[in-house]
Amino acid sequence: MKQLTLATSVPDWLVAFPQLLTVFEELNIDCCCGRKSLEHACEERGLNPQATMTYLQSVLLRSQGGEFL
Repeated sequence: MKQLTLATSVPDWLVAFPQLLTVFEELNIDCCCGRKSLEHACEERGLNPQATMTYLQSVLLRSQGGEFL
């Protein structure tokens, strides 16, 4: 699997980790329209991209029992 970064599109994040759909919905990040990077999508919503990525990583750590990207 490729490394997921702020430059990775939101749909690619969801392909790799479908369980993040509810998190993206909670953050009002558009998941299906276009190929926007996570960074761009965060900036559109007024979210700090690095803090958002850290949050996504923590959700994944909890959901996968400590394993991560």
